[in-house]
Amino acid sequence: MKLYQNNRFQLNEFNIISLFFLLLPIGLVTGPFIPDLIVSLGSLYFIFIFYKKKLFKIITSKIVICMILFNLYLVIRSLYSENIMLSLESALFYFRFSFFVLLIIYVILLNENIIKYFKFSLLITIIVILFDGYYQFFTGYNLLGYGAHNYSTNTLRFSGMFGDEMVLGKFLLHIVPLYIALSFYKKTSIKLVYTNTLLIIVTLILIFLSGERTSFFLFLILSLLFFIFTDLKKIILPSVFIIFLLLVLTTLMNPRVQERVFQTTFNELYNEKGEIHFITVAHQNHAITAFKMFLDNPLFGQGPKMFREKCSELKYNSGIHSCSTHPHNYYLQLLAELGLIGVIPIIFIFAMMIYFLLIYAKKMWFDANTNKSNYEIGLIIIILTSLFPLAPGMNFFNNWVSILLYLPLPFLLFPYFRLLYMH
Repeated sequence: MKLYQNNRFQLNEFNIISLFFLLLPIGLVTGPFIPDLIVSLGSLYFIFIFYKKKLFKIITSKIVICMILFNLYLVIRSLYSENIMLSLESALFYFRFSFFVLLIIYVILLNENIIKYFKFSLLITIIVILFDGYYQFFTGYNLLGYGAHNYSTNTLRFSGMFGDEMVLGKFLLHIVPLYIALSFYKKTSIKLVYTNTLLIIVTLILIFLSGERTSFFLFLILSLLFFIFTDLKKIILPSVFIIFLLLVLTTLMNPRVQERVFQTTFNELYNEKGEIHFITVAHQNHAITAFKMFLDNPLFGQGPKMFREKCSELKYNSGIHSCSTHPHNYYLQLLAELGLIGVIPIIFIFAMMIYFLLIYAKKMWFDANTNKSNYEIGLIIIILTSLFPLAPGMNFFNNWVSILLYLPLPFLLFPYFRLLYMH
């Protein structure tokens, strides 16, 4: 690009950053430490090149201004919480995720081939994780010797490379769609459509077998959106039929899947008194506790990471499952800990993704010359599904979770920044 002809990285600098970025997918498999180290070092390096390359124009971007304001709010709110040090654990360096996004945008603008290399890194990681997951399901042990876990007398769950952490489905929910979206970058073909469809089916069945119900239903919704709004719609009918058939056969042939996905869910939502719950009793208690915290300070909440501290207080108590490290829903957590001011940015992003998807749907149905690509629509669907407000979730401020949530952003935003610098 002309913008960077006189402002390029030296080759070794670019290679170092690229290498760190390309190692991120496999780093996510190892746990939170390595990927967070990559993000932290990347964010520090962005601060360095921000001054070295005089990228001051980037601050004028509305997107960056919003990022800065959100991160400042987290720190300020922490300083006024009842446990400042605990709140600052999540808030003080949360800016690293935003800076890492900006660093990757800059790297992509320097050389868009990094998208191709990152896509390859994702694919290798996905193949290893899928093979390892199926291997553990059929043999009882994965390639590293980790065994499946008995959570009840008839419920066997497995997590592949993730060991004791039941996040195999969560990982695949974020990583596989990202690869599919990136695979459509500047190209599409019927071969790519068939390959991505096969990948979706294989991933969906593995998540189903793993017993991670939230990840399964979100991946199912995401898959349907991909089949409706991208070129995968060319084979939507046979794909949906195959998925339905495989899910039925898997359920009939595996009693443990029936126990975990259907019987356990039924028992949690329909108790012996005949009462029907739309969410489990534990999640209901968490939700009520979080909402009480929100009502106690609706504008600013209780402070980052304070749900775990204050959930035992009598005025917030909502039952035997009132307490946890977080309320297991992103929106409820932000309402409880950051108030309306803190949750508005997430609501705005979710609403914008719906808006973009509806605009594209209108063009797709009434205008054959729509300019939106499978790549862009895929990324929009990923963000939309990740922020689905009714789904149970992990801790919003968890390092590992935050990386997964932020990862699609640089690929969606870099065209915007390219236009910003061209003007």
